[in-house]
Order: sequence, then structure tokens, then C-alpha cells
Amino acid sequence: MDIVITHNLLCARGGAEKVILEIAKKFEPVAIYVLRYDKEGTYPEFSDFNVVEMGAPKGSALVGPVGAYRFYGMKIKEDYDVVNAHWPASHWVRNKNPGCVWYCHSPSRAVYDLYDYRMNGFSLPMKMGHYFYSKAYRAIDRRVCSKVEHIFANSCNVQGRVSKYLGRDSEVLYPGVDYDEYECGDYDKYFFLPGRIDPTKRIEYVVSAFNEFRKEHGDFQLVIAGSLDEKFRWYYEEIKGMFDGEILLNVDSKKMADLYSNCYCVLFSGMDEDFGITPLEGMACSKPVISVNEGGPRETVVDGETGFLVDDAASMACRMGELASDFGLVERMGREGRLRVRRKFGWDVFLRRFGAVCRDVADRS
Repeated sequence: MDIVITHNLLCARGGAEKVILEIAKKFEPVAIYVLRYDKEGTYPEFSDFNVVEMGAPKGSALVGPVGAYRFYGMKIKEDYDVVNAHWPASHWVRNKNPGCVWYCHSPSRAVYDLYDYRMNGFSLPMKMGHYFYSKAYRAIDRRVCSKVEHIFANSCNVQGRVSKYLGRDSEVLYPGVDYDEYECGDYDKYFFLPGRIDPTKRIEYVVSAFNEFRKEHGDFQLVIAGSLDEKFRWYYEEIKGMFDGEILLNVDSKKMADLYSNCYCVLFSGMDEDFGITPLEGMACSKPVISVNEGGPRETVVDGETGFLVDDAASMACRMGELASDFGLVERMGREGRLRVRRKFGWDVFLRRFGAVCRDVADRS
């Protein structure tokens, strides 16, 4: 098959970018269309593919409207069998291009489930702009989504959003993990928080828990590692001033693998996270995971078996203390986590089903 991939910002080393990379390696797309491409910020393997940068303002509230406009009016020039869309509004490419398989990491959270959260942080002029933009976006989104031939949701959590906000059925297809590329090294005395430096990741939640935990366990450290979009530089500076520990920016894949491999436990605090690939990567390294009890991790972390699901920072601190005092429990949870990843979250399962649906859509389009 000839596949065209569309995405908004190819600028980070996150879960969505990893899914796109695995699809690209398997199906060798004729082109990957993005609004902005940061070769240094994302996975270096993307340089092996034809990435077409369409252009978008940097660090601006206009990225969403510009992206929606560009993809809505886009007519793909290349011959293709299927167009595979990812982050919104890249799925609006369906407006003028049939044969669309949307791998939905989530409908636009800024105009749906996080609408009130975003509005609370805006100035009055921005509130007015976001109100009218969101109203128009929702109307067009429903119309375009009614044309999309097949929608994959990356979790049951996202499947619920697709149904609630877009009125569409979708099929859950979990992202995979290359578990053979992960290994358990040492259990050094640091808790590890991987992921983007972004307010929706609620890093302050983990920092608050760690500061409380460290009152009784001063020999442990907290290490945070992830990519940073410059528009969130203010958030990085805020977090950096909240604790005595390391924040590593834009680390390469080898360094990230080492941090997973040698940590004591992986932490996760994303706000109603769509899916969350980092808990799986932690479990693949035979590490227990302590996550907030919401969003995608509720589908991946088995409470009391592969880690813990917690309802507040105080509970997270308590569970950190429990693991710090019981290394046998750390090892048992780590073993169970790796077995769960191997059984349920392999890329082979993902790519087989994704390919089968794409072939079916291509045949019908």
C-alpha cells in the first residue's frame, strides 16, 4: 500500500511520534505531512522519510487554527491508497481526500474535555478568541469526522471521547512497546518521571509527592526527563524551582533507555491521559509504576500487581514509601509488569490490525 501520514507538530519524542514512526517503518509512507518538523526535538529516524513541513507559527495560539485551515483545504498530490491521520486537526485532511484511517490519540482536548481548563488560564481577549474558535471547530469537526472511513482510538478512554464529542464509533487499538529493546538494569535510588514538560502532565503533582516522601527517605532522588516546547519554558522554570533534583531536556533514546533501565520505579501524573506510553515502557523494564488513577493508565497498570494507582499526591508519596521499604515488592511488580507488556502490548499485534484495516479501506475507496 501507498500511505500518506498527516500529523500536526513533529517536534517531540512522545507516544504519538513513536506510533507514527512504527507505522512509517512498516509501511514506508510516500510522505509525512506536518505543520512543523523539528529534527533535533523528535526521533532522528524520521530523517529517513519524506517529511513535508507545511509551516506553522512557533509557540503560538494560532497553531491550532492554522493547522485546521491547512488540513481542511489540503488536496494530496501524491498517488496513495490510504491517508493515515494522527493528532487533530490533521484528520481534517479527509475533507478533500477519501480513504482516511484516523489513529485518534484524542479529539482536540483544548476545545473539548480541557476547554474549561484552558479558558481559566487565558486573558479576556484570548478567552473570546478561543470561545469562537472552539464553537466553529466543533461544528466542522463533526462534519469532517462523519466522512472518515475508520477511526482507531488508542484507548478506551479516548474511545469514550470520540463517542461523546464526535458521535462516532471507534475501535480501540493499543500502541505497542518494543519490549525486547528494554531491559532491567540496576535499581538505583531514584524515581523516574519521563515525558513532555507540559502543564497537562502535572509534574508538580509528582514533585509534591516526592518532597513529602523524601522527608523519610532522604537517600532517594527524583529524575525528570522529557522534551520541552519553548512555549512551556515558564513551566519548566517553575518546576525547576520546586525541588532539589534533575530535569533532563531532550535526551536521546539511549540515555532515556538507561534512565528507565536503572530507576527504582516509574511515576506518571498526566491529566486524564489519552493512553500514556511511559507506564508501558517502565513495565517493559521490569519496574513498578505509580500512576494517577485516571485516563489511559487505568487500562495498563494493574493496581497492586504491576504498580499502584493513586488518587492524590499524598497517596503517591505513601506508595513510594511502601516500595522504598520493600525491595521484594519492587521486584515482584516489575516481573508482572514485563509479562503484561509482552502478552498485550506488542507492536506486531498493532501493525497486523492496522494494516488489515488500511487494506480494507483502500479496497473500498
